[in-house]
Amino acid sequence: MELHHHAKSRGSRAVENVILFLCRSLTVICGQHGEIEYDHSKTVVRLKDGSVEEFASAQGTAVRQNVMDALIDKLHGHDRFICSLEIAAAQTIICNGAHESSVIHQVSPEYVKTIEDSKGVRLEVIPGIEDIIRTAFRQDRLPDKNDAPWITCGEVINMTGYHQFSGGKTGISNHATA
Repeated sequence: MELHHHAKSRGSRAVENVILFLCRSLTVICGQHGEIEYDHSKTVVRLKDGSVEEFASAQGTAVRQNVMDALIDKLHGHDRFICSLEIAAAQTIICNGAHESSVIHQVSPEYVKTIEDSKGVRLEVIPGIEDIIRTAFRQDRLPDKNDAPWITCGEVINMTGYHQFSGGKTGISNHATA
């Protein structure tokens, strides 16, 4: 999984109580005032009052520049959203929980397709995975075997009072899920 997350200041009103959802090409940030959906090409801010704003997503060094600009503005006393330690800790605990829960499971080749991107790079993809993840997210749950036969659920771990990463379950399972 890759993290592609950047919320421009004009969308920051939607981000207070934050839940981050990650997949390769989409980040959805839900807050008490609405949500921000970000992918490689566009960012869509949907506020609970019904207003929607859409704009091109920043890429590459522009993302880092926007973060630095926001930090400098905040240091000068401007009202800019900066990720708090609580938000960063919540994301870290979620990532740690995923690593504590399961090893990486191989997906059976019958569910994997090889494609070539615009630069000629061969990529292995799982057709339909983004729709599965979006549907599960909208239903406030994790994907499971009811969504696709190749999904292997990890162990349920209570993260309440979690304080230290144990190193997680390591390795890749030797069997492909079918």
